[in-house]
Amino acid sequence: MPSDDCVCVPNNRRQTTVPGNTLYSEKRPGIALDFLIKQEGLINIVLRLYTGLFTDFARIDEGEIATRLKIERQEVYENLQLLSQRDIVKYIPAKKTPFIVFTQERQNHEKITISKAVYEERKKRFEERIAVVLNYAESENICRNKMLLAYFGDKSARNCGVCDVCLRDKRKNLKNNEFEIIQNEIKNLLQKQSLSLNQLVDSLNFEEEKSLNVIRFMIDNDILFYDDEKKLRFA
Repeated sequence: MPSDDCVCVPNNRRQTTVPGNTLYSEKRPGIALDFLIKQEGLINIVLRLYTGLFTDFARIDEGEIATRLKIERQEVYENLQLLSQRDIVKYIPAKKTPFIVFTQERQNHEKITISKAVYEERKKRFEERIAVVLNYAESENICRNKMLLAYFGDKSARNCGVCDVCLRDKRKNLKNNEFEIIQNEIKNLLQKQSLSLNQLVDSLNFEEEKSLNVIRFMIDNDILFYDDEKKLRFA
């Protein structure tokens, strides 16, 4: 198989192996003359469309050949296979997926050496990435979404309000059991009927900001949801 500098080979390749002046010789063993005559149209079209086939491989387009011969592409493929089996041509069908050909030799990793300066620089960058991941996982004060966006260059991101850090901050403004008391009161009210946000806040005998914090928490955690009438209900 010849070398090919192309990265992707989308078409088939073909090369004739029989000299042109002996292509139709009756004396060629194992090949009937009527077979060659039957393939004459295909052979002539290929020779006209693609030059240099007697010396090297060439890319061909089965679709174009089929159009010229007014036959199906599959028939072109099958006839080329027959010619290849009889050693009249060397035919390499196209693969369904592209492939990569490296035009330079790949070095064995055991023979590759890295200078100390380059090694230290790579090690430093790797350690920095590990530190960022650990900080993301262990931080309890900064919104996780804000940290993630900042890592990718967005320094203006706001708190998401739904990560564990943000939800914890919402509860910090409430006393130890105050959150549970407000949440239970909300459940008692909504078990009776659906209420709008304003109706629910007005019905709670707590500070408005505290009530809103608990309601937001319950919505963010899919405990409450808005129905088609824009009223709050249990999920």
